[in-house]
Amino acid sequence: MIEIETRGSHLASDDHTGISGATPATATAVPPAPLLRHLVVEPGVAGAEPSAAPTPAGPALAAVVAASPDNRAAHVIEVRAAAASGPPVVLLHGLGGLAEEILAPLMPLAARHRLLALDRPGYGSSAPQPADELAPDRQADWVAAVLESLDVAPAIVVAHSFGASVALWLVRSHPQRVAGLVLLAPFCRPTQPASKPLLRLATMPAIGRPVRWAIPQVAPWLAGRVLASSFAPDPVPPHMLRLPFAVAVQPPAVLAMAAELRGFNPAMERFAAAARPIDCRTVVIWGGRDRVTPWPHHGAWLMPQLGWGSAVELPAVGHMIQHLRPDVVAGAVAEVAASCGRLGRLMHRVRRAAGRVVRSTSRHIRSQARTGSTCQMRSQ
Repeated sequence: MIEIETRGSHLASDDHTGISGATPATATAVPPAPLLRHLVVEPGVAGAEPSAAPTPAGPALAAVVAASPDNRAAHVIEVRAAAASGPPVVLLHGLGGLAEEILAPLMPLAARHRLLALDRPGYGSSAPQPADELAPDRQADWVAAVLESLDVAPAIVVAHSFGASVALWLVRSHPQRVAGLVLLAPFCRPTQPASKPLLRLATMPAIGRPVRWAIPQVAPWLAGRVLASSFAPDPVPPHMLRLPFAVAVQPPAVLAMAAELRGFNPAMERFAAAARPIDCRTVVIWGGRDRVTPWPHHGAWLMPQLGWGSAVELPAVGHMIQHLRPDVVAGAVAEVAASCGRLGRLMHRVRRAAGRVVRSTSRHIRSQARTGSTCQMRSQ
């Protein structure tokens, strides 16, 4: 039996009028008469039914808390307009995020796409998973199972920060689930772990439990510091301060953060060791003022991994791209959606074949030049 209770309303779609860098038309647009459904599903179980009846989407987002006997419930928020005809769009939040957080500024996408935002394992209302299941490659398996349960067609995956590592592994391990990628400020390169004393304390055997209990009590103070760094150089938008930070740092989420950071480097080293680029249309959006995932570090590693990728720089923007420039994100989704069509795929194959011909010709010319030089030296 699944028990359901409301977590309350936290974000209003009309709160985005003050987002820096976003055009008012984009920031305040509301999809025409969408349906907002909170789905609680068990990954891998086909034909999952919504846990709550569809209701007309109001200006606020309410969440559902669910518990399943096998502790495998996944929380998904779905928004769909009757006229939506584009490929589905799946949203993956970053470290310490929530489905509501990444969904709120991107709600206008629901006018054209079936829009699904997931609480990753242990976050929000999704059940926690064992620590060894939280590395990016294992989370990708979890996401694939959720999408299968909901019968989601190949989707454009929009992923922020740590979520980008999960999205990359989703393409590598389950390519049939992904039509394209939009990666926002991606955290993807194996990185020297930052000092996170609070997470270390929260996972220590003796004092971990009381520390995990205490963290939600100081959530507003912690959130202020983290958000200031993430949004810099822009101010933190008022609507972000109304996020349920006590939920975002509940004990299962704290354990999830620690476990997924421990599994991050080995998983991404395995990803790079595959030595083959992912053949999936990918747009990467990065902020030139990002203090959290600086592009010179992550971009130099990421771009060679993409067989069909391009990058967009926002020079004056920090880490929270989906909130600061939702218009650019929407444009990237539209670009990827156009590439998903038959003509887009055909043009990609033509460009790829042309590139192979050019490279082969260049190698042949260089080889001939070397052979000619050798023959000339011998004749002398």
